[in-house]
Amino acid sequence: MIELDPQLDDLLIKVGTKSTRHTPTTFLYDHLVETWRLLKFFECSEDVCNAGLFHSIYGTQVFKPSMIPIKNRYDVQELIGKEAENLVFLFHITPHVRFDHFVMMSEPIRSHLITIEYANMMEQKSNWDNPKFHPYLPWTNIQN
Repeated sequence: MIELDPQLDDLLIKVGTKSTRHTPTTFLYDHLVETWRLLKFFECSEDVCNAGLFHSIYGTQVFKPSMIPIKNRYDVQELIGKEAENLVFLFHITPHVRFDHFVMMSEPIRSHLITIEYANMMEQKSNWDNPKFHPYLPWTNIQN
């Protein structure tokens, strides 16, 4: 089993993700870690995996709670790296129908954000697989 970096795990717990509901039946911590696990399974880079682990830590257009204030971006950058945190920030500011906005971005940010959103949605909905994502996902292009 893939082990989460203890420093990242400690921060997620410290900011309250284990006591914040993501859905009526799940906590934010579990959603973030499972999204991270999917990205690890997809063999994504460390930056993409860490961005997936923190993807809604500032809140999103749908998930409103901000576990870490946006003014603390530099603290998050120190922990997960500038590239990973930038992906988290972009995820935070993108309107709700994210895919439509992500496809307009340039590479490699486009593929990274679409991959994170794909894992995010897979984690939330059992057997979710939306073919419109496939042309943008790095591992699906390799397999075809």
